Amino acid sequence: NLMGDEAVAVYMVDDWFTPGRVSMYDPVDLLNAQVYAQFFRNSLIGKPAPVLTLLSPDGDETIIPEKGDVSILFFYDTSCSKCKLETMRLRPVLEDIPFPVEFYAIYSGIYQDQWEDYRETRWNLAPENVTIHHLWDPELESGFQMEYGVLQTPQLLLVDRNGVIVGRGLDSDALAALLPSVAPDDYEYGAEDSFELF
Repeated sequence: NLMGDEAVAVYMVDDWFTPGRVSMYDPVDLLNAQVYAQFFRNSLIGKPAPVLTLLSPDGDETIIPEKGDVSILFFYDTSCSKCKLETMRLRPVLEDIPFPVEFYAIYSGIYQDQWEDYRETRWNLAPENVTIHHLWDPELESGFQMEYGVLQTPQLLLVDRNGVIVGRGLDSDALAALLPSVAPDDYEYGAEDSFELF
């Protein structure tokens, strides 16, 4: 009944370690496990995606994810080498998506000049079906770290049209494999295609 490493960890902490059914090595280990669980419990697979208010490069507030849209959330830092690699690997995935998707590239740092350079040099693409939104939270007011379990970057999540998290801790390959599961149904009720599907 549990999907994802984080869901298993939260379950273990809540049902086994915290009640004392299984003892941790010492109280510090228990506290660390409880903090870990707290960071991930809001963004587990199958849960509603937490709503965040972030800022655009111009300082405009943007509320994400938008319900009714398929959304990809990519938390990254400009100094993270794995983020740079994942940014490159995301390009062909985004360019191949055949249906409308909102892509939120969320800079987790505080250096505006580095962020601007990263956007200009690494995000210079315009996929046909994907709208890319560049966002950040330099004052850390949204609590995105706790809401989405962003303990390190990169962090890539997929949210379906109903606002439910269907993938977290993804890489580009996993995202590409999971995207067809959130594609819109192109079947008209009573049409030949829907009958064949039936």
